[in-house]
Amino acid sequence: MTRKFLTIIMLFFTATVMSVAQNVSGIVTESNGACSTCGQSRPQKEGLALVAHFPMEINTDTKISEIVANKSFTVEQVRPVRENIAGAVGQALRFDGNSTFVNAQINVNNLSNQAISMELWAAMENYPMMNTDGNNTDYTIIAGNLKTAANSGFAFVVNTRGEYGFQVYIDGNLYSCMAGVKFPLYEWVHIQAVVNVANHKITLYHNGIRTGQTTISGSAISVGSTPFIIGKSYNDIKNGNFYLNTVCGLIDEIKVYSGELAAPTTTPTPENTANLAIPASRFENEIQRPLFRGMPAAAWTNEPHGLIFHNGKWHLFFQKNGNGAYWGRIVWGHITSTDLVNWTEELPVLHNDRPYDIKGIWSGCIFKDDNFNYGRPTIFYTGVDFAKASMAMATPDGDDLHTWTKNGQVVPQRPAGLDDDFRDPCVFKANGNIYMIVGTNKGGRGAATLHRYNAANNTWSNDGAMFFQSPNTSYGTFWEMPYIVEMEANKWLFVVTPLGMASGVECLYWVGTINANGTFSPTSQFPKELDLGNFSHHGFGLLSPSITKNNGKTVAIGIVPDMTSGNYMYERGWAGTYNLPREWSLDAQNNLVQKPATDMVFPRSTTNVFNQTNINLNGAQSLNPVSGKAVEVEGIFTISSNSAQKFGFNLRKNGSAAIKIFYEKSTNKITVDATSIPRHIQDAGTFDGIYSQVLPKTFSAGESLKIHAFLDHSILDLFVNDTWAASVRIFATDNNANDVEVFAEGGATQVQSLRAWNWGKMETSTGIFDVKKNDKDVFYYDNALHFKNISENAEIRIYDLFGKVVLARRGKINCASITVDLPKNQIFIVRINDNGEVVSRKIITN
Repeated sequence: MTRKFLTIIMLFFTATVMSVAQNVSGIVTESNGACSTCGQSRPQKEGLALVAHFPMEINTDTKISEIVANKSFTVEQVRPVRENIAGAVGQALRFDGNSTFVNAQINVNNLSNQAISMELWAAMENYPMMNTDGNNTDYTIIAGNLKTAANSGFAFVVNTRGEYGFQVYIDGNLYSCMAGVKFPLYEWVHIQAVVNVANHKITLYHNGIRTGQTTISGSAISVGSTPFIIGKSYNDIKNGNFYLNTVCGLIDEIKVYSGELAAPTTTPTPENTANLAIPASRFENEIQRPLFRGMPAAAWTNEPHGLIFHNGKWHLFFQKNGNGAYWGRIVWGHITSTDLVNWTEELPVLHNDRPYDIKGIWSGCIFKDDNFNYGRPTIFYTGVDFAKASMAMATPDGDDLHTWTKNGQVVPQRPAGLDDDFRDPCVFKANGNIYMIVGTNKGGRGAATLHRYNAANNTWSNDGAMFFQSPNTSYGTFWEMPYIVEMEANKWLFVVTPLGMASGVECLYWVGTINANGTFSPTSQFPKELDLGNFSHHGFGLLSPSITKNNGKTVAIGIVPDMTSGNYMYERGWAGTYNLPREWSLDAQNNLVQKPATDMVFPRSTTNVFNQTNINLNGAQSLNPVSGKAVEVEGIFTISSNSAQKFGFNLRKNGSAAIKIFYEKSTNKITVDATSIPRHIQDAGTFDGIYSQVLPKTFSAGESLKIHAFLDHSILDLFVNDTWAASVRIFATDNNANDVEVFAEGGATQVQSLRAWNWGKMETSTGIFDVKKNDKDVFYYDNALHFKNISENAEIRIYDLFGKVVLARRGKINCASITVDLPKNQIFIVRINDNGEVVSRKIITN
């Protein structure tokens, strides 16, 4: 029996007894002793009464209870399964950041208008979005009944910058008591607020430490009305179906009191660490979500970047919005893998917390060179405010690449002469020099600017030099994600994702050399398509690949967009996935050669396997026992002299419906045909379910053609002859469509080798796992830094938001606090290095 369950029973009993004894319905008087919410021993002042208590445990499939009044309230959410997670006390309720909230009630008639108190536990994964593309500092409600229109009520509130506090109406006037520290992410925080009219004070506590106090005037608290909302403010702020003003994270143990709750005397201690992993239950019945490729645990991703093999692991960073499956206020997510197939999501490494990146941390790269930044992997990214973009830099705090320190802007604005802004830096080294290229447009044509690094003064040029520009508008009016990589000695591959082409968005590449001045000279002015011809255009297929070199191999991973509607993404709760990693090389004609990355460790089943050789195939043959939604098939077929020859595979087959992958000799085409299967159609008017391309090579009788396909639920990665590749999204909806076949039509086809496997269950999961709270901390209030468990030889630095050090101090920290003289109403970063343990906090000098 959990501590919380025992507490609930005791409170019901206490409430019943006191109701009879005092004839006061719905009030529980708190006695001296341990607080059931935070475990503290704190003598309480006379007259304190518990008016509402939400333990946040789901008592049915969809409801939570307020146990003083013994009422239940529905947890509103788009998906049917509500999620209880190990909480600060017992179980906590998981809020998804875009659809979860609770419309509850409390008995405000039992609240004093002279003194009220409130406390709760929360662990935030992200701050509320509020506005996808605007500079918004409005607050949303964590929990409370605050109604601006009625000039009444009270609530804990937080905004998109992590600024939080307690707001209350007194005599119809709004008063705010804000914390002197931003709400930490990924850890439990206990917050408590006390309003006392007689003492003219609102006091706010953060984990038992006073972090805010506001002087008030007036004669009575406007306690508000019965409705009490949890996880969202009363007004609806939406992007399509997505709520933007909702909490993303955990909320637990909400208590509202009539009277003054005593100040904490010890640090509140949660029973469990804050586990912000996406619960397995959220997608356990999902038949379209891929399992064997990089992607975040939920919500939104678009292009990845910064692919690198470092310290025994693959690291991939990506554009992430953890609040929902939509684009908005992007941060840099982080996933890791040892095998390029099973990926673990780590905590995001870069948040939009500087003036120059407050709108978003957009795409970029990782660069590593022994003669740059002490040989450490270095992030270069696009920082965007609400007026312009700039190129910025960050350095890892350790070899695991889990936390990073921003080093500020390195190219603060676009150079003169461009048509538009610029974005997506790629840094490389050629001819002994280090360069940066950035995507842009000039004269109506896609282009990449060139910025040269000066090691003597650690600066980058910004003179408007061009690395390379499209010869005409046919190859795009703006180039995103330019990437340059040396494939062979002074033979470079230049990849871009152009916007504004007649065929829509698709990836193009050139091959060429780097000149002595750092510019690019292609062997041909005419680019080639990255994916197999007509398999990719209008935003379909592999886009914006991140490319790295490891042990002489070139590996690439990019986004393969869903291209589904916003409503479909809202209902699913996730959007975006990446291609199966490809290994690239060049042939003698400078054509890109693509095959599955040889560093992948395929999770092939050892039981569900098909393996035959030298088959004379005429008709269809089952590949039983291989079946399902995650399968790999590989066939090496012999081309015959029969012009009617057609062969390939049927995947996700049920009756006559299947995803067909086949080659036809008469047309020399490779085709993926999904027209016969029940599916969510997202390609109407573009592909209409048929993806087909004439192969660049014509095959003669006796030659071999290898079809190697990987189906992972809604994504199909196709490789032909370990030379050409394509990635296709197919959202099949028939849960019973699982059969796998090989077939030959138009006569017999000789199959030299035929193999198939089910892909097994992932050994690692994707998600933000238990984040153990650092027992070291620092807070700011009353013009002083207050320390928790910081040793006397620690190093303290305070930075402004532009990265300038405004205070530095090492050692002699032999007291619980130090006075600091900082300008008021500004945000600073406090960074403490205590014997290798790093604590970073944003403080607000209010």
